[in-house]
Amino acid sequence: MNWLVKLAMSIPFDILSEDDFTYRDENDDFFYHVTPENRLDAILEEGIRPNSSPTIGGWYQGYSKGKAFFIERSSVKWWIDRIEEHLFHEFDDPPGIVVLRFPKSWVGQHEEDLEGTQDSHKPSWFTTETIPREGLE
Repeated sequence: MNWLVKLAMSIPFDILSEDDFTYRDENDDFFYHVTPENRLDAILEEGIRPNSSPTIGGWYQGYSKGKAFFIERSSVKWWIDRIEEHLFHEFDDPPGIVVLRFPKSWVGQHEEDLEGTQDSHKPSWFTTETIPREGLE
């Protein structure tokens, strides 16, 4: 089932467009996960899992192993731009980008992503646990 069909269904994550964000956004009560559109089906079925293939290569590829990343709203636009740059260089026909929004309460144990925070100059986070598609029980 493609992601457009799933949008019409009741799905747990809010799916937002890259056009919904600016560099002036302020943090809110949600976390966000920026990802290529071609990963949406797996996320909607299994949640945001650590150990998925990395979105950004190079040094980040080794650093990201075993982690699932998420951010505050204030850094979404910055990460959209970084991931778009990477996809542009990796694919002849790069996939689009989607942003998943979910309540902060869905994330259990997590740590500050010091590298992501340093690069984006905004809070970035990771967990080594799956972020379940319907939140923590």
